[in-house]
Amino acid sequence: VAIYNGRDGGHGRNTIRYALPHVLKPPKQQKSIHSNGGADAKARNVLKRPVACHRLDMPTSGVLVVAKTYDAVVDVTRQFEHRIVRKTYAAILNGRLEESIEENTISSQEAYDLGVDVDPSDSKIRWQVIRDVQEGKEALTVWRSLRYCRSTKAADGFVTLVELKPKTGRKHQLRRHMAWNYDCHIVGDTTYGTAYDAKRWGRGLMLTSCHIALHHPYYSNTKEGRTKWEKLSSIDNLGVRRLGEKLFQATKDGPVVLEVSVDLPNKFTTFLQTEERRAAEHSDCQ
Repeated sequence: VAIYNGRDGGHGRNTIRYALPHVLKPPKQQKSIHSNGGADAKARNVLKRPVACHRLDMPTSGVLVVAKTYDAVVDVTRQFEHRIVRKTYAAILNGRLEESIEENTISSQEAYDLGVDVDPSDSKIRWQVIRDVQEGKEALTVWRSLRYCRSTKAADGFVTLVELKPKTGRKHQLRRHMAWNYDCHIVGDTTYGTAYDAKRWGRGLMLTSCHIALHHPYYSNTKEGRTKWEKLSSIDNLGVRRLGEKLFQATKDGPVVLEVSVDLPNKFTTFLQTEERRAAEHSDCQ
């Protein structure tokens, strides 16, 4: 589903923008930090309809950040522009993508220092780095392989489930990095793969946004929000201040982080199971 309507209006009402007011409740009215005051200052801060703060390619599924107030749009958009938001994607590739042992390999701490979405304390995981130029600008992605599955349809008999963590957000960055740098395009990608392959798989693009972390625009970045955060949150047994499962503040003066994760889409799981089953049946018949 498209997020916004195209210039020619071809998507009609079949867009995220049109659906949002029907699935999200309006927020409690809050006075805008950009307002000069007045009786209707709070009302003016509430958007007439929720707004997506970034874009996903139309065939990409997963987490999408949406704002309900003017202040939230301004703040979250700024975070995306300054690469504060940390994002994780998962994809299934057509082929077996092996990780190099030394070349372009970094630790979790080094990956975290680059500004990507990793746990710096996990010393066991090594990450692969792609750093190149796309359309005149730097494009940086950190990735690792999670699982290899046999497949009778794949280019070399395998498909690979990978975890992708982009630092930058260039057009089709992840799809281009996999296809152009490794000749291992994402399953279902008709732009950088082939339409024939995509039709054979018949599952759509196997790329999903599964985790995102950003500074909460109200609790972290407004004086009023900070005061409320102190009252509503509590410190857990690890010394981290939390409110629910998705909001936390690691240090006293640090930002209040909103962290959201979703499970892999069901089509990922069923796809891998189906490919392995078919490969096993094919092997038994030989």
